[in-house]
Formats: sequence, C-alpha cells, structure tokens
Amino acid sequence: MRRLMIATFCGQVSEWYDYGVYALVAAQIGTHFFPSAHGDQSLLAALAVFGVAFLARPLGGGVMGVLGDRMGRKAVLVISLALMTMSTAAIGCLPGSEVLGMLAPLLLVGARFVQGISAAGESTAAITFVAESAPAHSKGLFTATLMSGNSAGFLLATACVWLTREILGDAAFDAWGWRCVFLFALPLGCVGLFIRKGLKESAAFTRLHGERTLSTTPLRDTFTSGMIELLQAIGISALSFIANYLLVAYLPIHLAAQGFSPRAISSIGVAATLTLMLSYPLMGALSDRVGRRPMMLSACAFFIILGWPLFTMINGASSASAFLCAISYAVATAAFISCLGLYCTEYIDKSRLMTTYSLGFNLSAAIFGGSSLWVFGMLSRLSGNPATPAIYLGATAMLTMISILSVRKRQQ
Repeated sequence: MRRLMIATFCGQVSEWYDYGVYALVAAQIGTHFFPSAHGDQSLLAALAVFGVAFLARPLGGGVMGVLGDRMGRKAVLVISLALMTMSTAAIGCLPGSEVLGMLAPLLLVGARFVQGISAAGESTAAITFVAESAPAHSKGLFTATLMSGNSAGFLLATACVWLTREILGDAAFDAWGWRCVFLFALPLGCVGLFIRKGLKESAAFTRLHGERTLSTTPLRDTFTSGMIELLQAIGISALSFIANYLLVAYLPIHLAAQGFSPRAISSIGVAATLTLMLSYPLMGALSDRVGRRPMMLSACAFFIILGWPLFTMINGASSASAFLCAISYAVATAAFISCLGLYCTEYIDKSRLMTTYSLGFNLSAAIFGGSSLWVFGMLSRLSGNPATPAIYLGATAMLTMISILSVRKRQQ
C-alpha cells in the first residue's frame, strides 16, 4: 500500500506540474509560437491552446477507461504517465514559429491534445486503483491523500518557474529558459514510471477478471445500461471543477480588480493552495467516519448558502477578509473533492467501473472545467460585478446536490 501511494501520488504531482507550468509560462509560449505585434493576442492564442487539453479529455476518458476495464488499472497508470511525460518534454523541445512556421503551433496543439488524453486516465485510474486496494476503514484517507498531489504539483511548478527565472534572469528565461521547466518533467516522470512498473494489479480487478464478471464491451454498456450512472457522474463532478478553478484561477483576477497588491494576491493564492493540500487527507479521514455522501452534500450547501456572501466580502475589503474567504473556500472545496472519486467508485457498477467513471468525470471536465474561466469572465463583464461568478458556483452546487441525491441507496 505504501508503494502504491508513492507511485500514484508521484503521478498526480507530475500531471499537475505539467499543467501548471504551461499556465505559468503562457506568455513566453505565445511569443514563440504565436508572434504578434500585440502581446495580448499572442497570450490569448497560447491560452486557447491550453484549453485544447480539455477538449481531448472525453476521448481520453473513454479510451483510458476501456483500457482500465480490459487491461487493468496498472496499465493505464503506466501509459498515462508515459504520455504525459513525453508530451510535456516535447513542448520544451519544439522549435518556435521562427523556425517551423505554421507547423510549430500545430505541433504544440498536438502535444497539448496528448496531455489531455493522458490526464483523463491518470486521475481516475489512480483513484480507482487506490480505492480497490486500501483497507475498508481508511479508503477515504488514502484516496483523498492523492488529491494533495494536485496542489503539490502546482506548488512545484510555481517554485520551478520562479527558481529558473531567478537563476537565469528575465531576458534568458523569456528567450529559452522557459523550456527548462518543461524538460524537468522528464526526470519527474521517469521516477514515477520506475515505481509504477513494480506495482501489482489491484486485488479487486484481479478477482473480477478471474470471475469473468468484467464487461467485454464497457463503452457500449456505459451508454446503454449505465447511462444513468454516467449522467450522475457528470453532474456530481461538475462542482469540483467550478469550485477549484474559481479558487485557484479566478480569485487572483478578482483580487486584482479589487485593488489588492501583487504581493497580497500571491500570498493569498499560496495560502489557499496550501490549505487545499493539507485539508484533503483530513477531510478524507473524516469521510471514513461520517460517510462520503453527507460530506459532499454539506459542501454543496456551503457553496449554495455562503458562496455569494463570502465572495462579496472581498469587495474593497482588507487582506484579512480576503484570507478568510479564500481559506473558507479552500476547506469547503477540499471537503467535496476529497470524497468525489471514491464516491463514484462506490456507486458505479464494478463490471465497467473505470469506463463509466473516467468518461463521466472527463466529460464534466470538458463541459464545466474547460469553459469555467470564460464563463466567469463573461458573467463579470455582463453584470459589472466581479463577484457574480459566485452565483454560477452556487447554481453548479445545486446541480451537483441533485445529482448526488439521485443516486439510489442500493447503488452505493
């Protein structure tokens, strides 16, 4: 179990490191792959390519889910990490438009597409593997600990970008140093692959395979007999993307609009990320005592009732109030996300578990996660109030609450 946790945790760190560094050096990517007289256009083009990974996730969820139900969870963990490592390193090696012309951005889009496919299988395979292997009394603790890898990956990406810029200087970093942070994914991924290669398949999958109770057509079965469970997985997962991106991606924009200094924004962002990372295992352990369903419903109620009031507290408020809001959001987000994956593995039919779970989770990522920042921005612009996205958060929480309540007791 210790080896499994190390292997899966390293994979989570690697996945979110790879995602994080792209966002952090998007300006440099835009300059080299989408040169324009207007810097804003280059940056927007780079951010559009960032969204390509979300478009790839439903495809990756279906492919990786089927592989997980046919070949095993370990196979998906190895394949997904290998794809993520190679595609991330490839971005660091790709010549820019000044060398390859229009081919350069096309190759960049291809690399991001592969990243999306690999990410689609990484999270769901890791959660399923750990959920099937952990002791019954501590499944929540073990699966939630994996989620800390997400925050750790973002923090590692931030630290690597900052350290590389400090060592090389701004000019060298903008010219070529940004590539180094992508190449750092190689040793990180190789260590993870070495550990994962020695894993044994989960006992639950081995038993199902031996009993021949696994579906031979998991994708078709998901869209027929498992359609209700698929829709439930999409709705249940929705809140995780909206709450997480509102906290880590939109909150800094909102704080800047309210006149907070860059130092205050960075401090609040780091505090929120650290709170997420530390809260995941604590909330997971609590779910082993009180149950996944009550925890998730409580988080939904928090966002429905307090989401808007807390966000409006920031308007013209002090840094102390902003810290309180960010920490409150982080704890509630951790309470929900820490239970999400395990809850899905508990109610979905085991014969096609990986396919239904992975496809539902990643369809939700494409629908809600991929569009979240655009929706936040449009709501703020149309309403003239930068706190309006909190209403969207509350509406999503209501959808997720209905989805959770629709899961019949016999399914859990």
